[in-house]
Amino acid sequence: MKGTLKIEGKIYSSCKFKKVGSLYLLEDPEELVKVPKYSIVLIRNSSDNLYNLYQVKYKIEGILSVNANLLSHLAVLSRELNIPCLNIEERDFLKIKNYFSKFQSDGVMSKLDCTKGLYREGSLFLYKG
Repeated sequence: MKGTLKIEGKIYSSCKFKKVGSLYLLEDPEELVKVPKYSIVLIRNSSDNLYNLYQVKYKIEGILSVNANLLSHLAVLSRELNIPCLNIEERDFLKIKNYFSKFQSDGVMSKLDCTKGLYREGSLFLYKG
C-alpha cells in the first residue's frame, strides 16, 4: 500500500486486540480531551497529567508510549482501562513524526496489533492512500 510505515515495539497492556483508528501525536497529555473518537494516541511525555485518560477512555482505541517501561504510569493505566498500549523507542517516534510531516496532516490511519499479549512484540502500521 502506498505510504505505509511499520513500527514495532513491546506491548504493555494485557488486552489482546487489533485496533484501527486515526493516529494523533500528543506532546502534552492534557491534549487528550481534544482527540476525536476512534483515535490511537502517541503520548511522548507520560509522566504526569494522565487524569484525562479516564475522561476520554471511550474515545481511545490504543496508546503508543515512548521510552516507557512496564511499570510506568501510562502502562499501568492502560492495563487498568483495558486499552491496548505499545511502547516504542525514540527513533521510532522520530520516524512517525517524519511520516506525519510528509503528509502534513494529523489523524493518519493506523492499525495497532497487540494480539500476542503482555510484554511481547506488537506492531503499528501507518498508511496513507
